[in-house]
Amino acid sequence: MGMPPAVSLDGDPGTYTINQPSVCSPHSEILLLVVIKTIFAHFDRRTVIRDTWASRKNYHGSFVHVLFFFDMSENNKHIQESIERESKMNKDIVQYTADYSQQSNLTVKTSIAAQWVSEFCPQTKFVLVADDNVVVDIYKILPFLRELPQTSDSNAIALCHYRTSASEMLLSKHQTMPDDDHNFCSNEAFVASPSVLDQLYLTLKLKGLNLREEHLWLSAVAEAAGVKYANTSQHFAGARKKPSVLKTFMAMDYVSSSVMIGIVKEDFQGKEATIMKHIWRIIQEHHTKMQISNVYRAQFPQPKGQDIGGVRFMAVVLMCVDFGVVVVILAVIFCKKRRKKWW
Repeated sequence: MGMPPAVSLDGDPGTYTINQPSVCSPHSEILLLVVIKTIFAHFDRRTVIRDTWASRKNYHGSFVHVLFFFDMSENNKHIQESIERESKMNKDIVQYTADYSQQSNLTVKTSIAAQWVSEFCPQTKFVLVADDNVVVDIYKILPFLRELPQTSDSNAIALCHYRTSASEMLLSKHQTMPDDDHNFCSNEAFVASPSVLDQLYLTLKLKGLNLREEHLWLSAVAEAAGVKYANTSQHFAGARKKPSVLKTFMAMDYVSSSVMIGIVKEDFQGKEATIMKHIWRIIQEHHTKMQISNVYRAQFPQPKGQDIGGVRFMAVVLMCVDFGVVVVILAVIFCKKRRKKWW
């Protein structure tokens, strides 16, 4: 038996060299399937994702699965053997062959994701397609998605970072976008239903779009497919330089904010995995403090209209403890450096 066919926009079937065809089979419904676009060199990022927000698959009956999608662009025997070992250990890798000569990288990767979901995981309600530098607050995004079908348009991208660009979006066989300011969805991370992904894929295949700028890819294809998208930038952090992704997640009011997806840019010069892990620790601390506050309110209910000073005091104390720990660590590091210089 040969490997199952993968997608190819020019009509020639490709193959999945590594596949996880039964990952969704045990569940009649999956709330969120996460497709992470990655490359071999980013092993540290994949490890952080597996160890942090993707470490659980069942959240009170809502199932989440994370898969890492590779292509075969790195034609190296040793690299391929390493990817295969990683796949056997984690069982969360999909690798495919595809022809990039006629289509852009993003076109092929997103088409592969759409085809895979359609064939192997049609029971998922939502798909998050993202680069491997994202941190997802799973405690926020799952309740958000549970409520979304009742209030949102099914023919729309559920979440995307909204941006503005003064440049030409696409050049198709019959259409040219004007050179003026145009709002668009960033490709770094977006959430859509499988049916919307199918529409994007069919539009790519039937209309033969040729993108001039990859960062405008998602909006260009969505508009050609008649898929709607709205400004949901409030749910993203780090997509813009200010405020910084760390500052956003460290804010005292983070839990009550709308932010649920963090994007760690390349500005951290190879330390992206470390920053991702630190952000997840901060997210967990925020939610732990919220649980403590909820327990306090339940055990010591306050009269209506009365300020809950005890809860606020506890939150401030916990934040001060966190700050004190950071100061102590920095002081120890500084003293060690001074001692080495002295000797």
